[in-house]
Amino acid sequence: MLDLLLSPWVLLGLFVLLAYTTEAMTGFGSIVIALSLGALVLPLDTLMPVLVPLNLLLSGYLSMRYRRLVHWRLLLRGILPLMAAGTPWPVTWRGPGWVRRCCKPCSAC
Repeated sequence: MLDLLLSPWVLLGLFVLLAYTTEAMTGFGSIVIALSLGALVLPLDTLMPVLVPLNLLLSGYLSMRYRRLVHWRLLLRGILPLMAAGTPWPVTWRGPGWVRRCCKPCSAC
């Protein structure tokens, strides 16, 4: 019985429950919590295909359910244009030399 409770997938389920309860109460943070805690028991390449679709479903559900509470003018004129302008920045910006040297070994750089 103890082996079942310490199974990585059972622990991940508990972490997801905690993370998604947090997002349901606050509106953000589920993927950060779930990935951070889940990485303690499973590798990231196993977690990402599981958690990202779950996060999209939860965020989509909450967005549709509470869409009448969204301040659309602020979202469309203030937040989304800044997000659209800032999205390409991490892809194109390589940073100062020390960042390039530190990131050289990783596959994303």
